[in-house]
Amino acid sequence: MTSLLERATRSLLDAPFAEPEGWSDALGLTAEATGAWGAQLIAFSPRTEILWEWWHNISPDVIAEFEARMTGAPDWNPRARALLRPSMAITQDEDIISDEGRRRYADCLEFLDRVEASHAGLVNFAPVPDEARFLLAVLHDRRAGRLSDDDVAALGRLARGWSSALRTRFRLEDHGAALAVGALDVADFPALLIDRSGRPVAVSAQAHRALSSGRHLCLRHGVLAAADPRSEAGLRTALEAVLADPPRSAGETVVLEAAEGALLAEVTPLPHRRRPTHRTAVALMALKPRVGSRRTAGLLLQRLHGLSQAEAEIALHIASGMAVRDLADLRDVSVGTLRGQLKSIFAKCAVASQAQLAIHILRTLGSRWQD
Repeated sequence: MTSLLERATRSLLDAPFAEPEGWSDALGLTAEATGAWGAQLIAFSPRTEILWEWWHNISPDVIAEFEARMTGAPDWNPRARALLRPSMAITQDEDIISDEGRRRYADCLEFLDRVEASHAGLVNFAPVPDEARFLLAVLHDRRAGRLSDDDVAALGRLARGWSSALRTRFRLEDHGAALAVGALDVADFPALLIDRSGRPVAVSAQAHRALSSGRHLCLRHGVLAAADPRSEAGLRTALEAVLADPPRSAGETVVLEAAEGALLAEVTPLPHRRRPTHRTAVALMALKPRVGSRRTAGLLLQRLHGLSQAEAEIALHIASGMAVRDLADLRDVSVGTLRGQLKSIFAKCAVASQAQLAIHILRTLGSRWQD
């Protein structure tokens, strides 16, 4: 036991600097050192949303089934009550699940019986005050009974080790983010580093000014949001794609509209070798002013709306006030052909007329793109 406990403790000293396998090995040793067959570490936001979790010796299929059962029923798992206990207090199922609770949570407990996780030792802690809380669980079969005194002591010691390891990891991430933002400030570049939940981890000086003004971007419950409701849906979609694990997009461009003119936000996933914690920067949002040239404006319209090069050129000419017949002559096509191209452009830009298209482009790109 002592040898296992010492190995588990040493693994937590190395974990902040380790690859994902190092954290997983530490969780496995935590299970072994407490006489358990499996273990989980779950991070909860201040609103008790699950931010992420690691597990050892638990099938991903079991986790997937458990999460599917919990959908729509946030109190389906009675073990979440351990989050209400004092920090670092060792909790066992009997401490938080009464006979009435066993009847109320019968479906959950039946599932845990089936996967031989019917008894758990739990401890919650917050490595950094007022941020995420962590729940460390070591899993047994109920037939094994309560944890022994030695196992409880080992779990308490290792929980303190986990808290220290995560706190060190957070400090390393904060230092890395500070260095990155310092480089952005030197380059006078407005950008934000964003974590998995859409919260800014670090903000350059220029981006801070843009965020503080509240004209284009703001924070809602700590999460980045568009100030203009018309831009919010696009920003949400872009963040969901880029912040997914793994990312579903190599990069997204969003138009942030405001009365003063549009700002462009380019969101790009960041490469990372370690599995991110809730504080890890996983994406970069670069803020750019209105477009400066016709060529850049055309490329942006192609990217934003999926226009072809020809469609983008037509759209820009319409926005500059050119008549359809004059544009048809310029492009050496019939008026009917040009109107057909306009119909396709309207559909892609979600507008219904030339006037709406012109307003949309001017609002999106500003007027300075005109050569």
